[in-house]
Amino acid sequence: MDEPFEREGFVIYKHLCLSVCKMSNEEIGQWFRIIVEFQINKCIPENLDPKIDILFDLFKRQFDKDDKKYQKRVNANRRIAKNRKNKRQNNEWSPMESNGKVGYQKLPMVTDKGKGKDKDKDKDNTLDIIMKNPRRFAKNEIQNTGKKEDLIDLWENKFSDTWKEDSKISQMYKNKLAEFED
Repeated sequence: MDEPFEREGFVIYKHLCLSVCKMSNEEIGQWFRIIVEFQINKCIPENLDPKIDILFDLFKRQFDKDDKKYQKRVNANRRIAKNRKNKRQNNEWSPMESNGKVGYQKLPMVTDKGKGKDKDKDKDNTLDIIMKNPRRFAKNEIQNTGKKEDLIDLWENKFSDTWKEDSKISQMYKNKLAEFED
């Protein structure tokens, strides 16, 4: 997580530029070239003019401070992103949890569901289960039938044609019918 991340640019602060104004144009050109090379390659050339070397050291210290600040910010952003990713994976959200905003927060609206709607959902869920597992449902219905008449009524009225064409369901029906005839 603490691996370095290269910055796209660098900043030259005004308060450090006051001493640059006292240099000649040629010295400013050399100084700026050294700064650019340092930012690209992170190497300091040797045998510099003492005046440029002293000025460069001032800027280098500021660049190092800026890089440390930037690295802290990058690491903090990575931690935040990792926490958000983990939070999404756990899918644990609470309306009382902070979202980073300051001040009065509205709680999410909770709507009351109608009591009648819940019953309809239960019926729909039952039908979905029946349609997903027709053999299991048919087996339970056939085995729990106590009379031959009830079994015939179940076969003719409750089971669909596709269920009747299913070889395993029809075999269960025939076996149960044979039990009643014995």
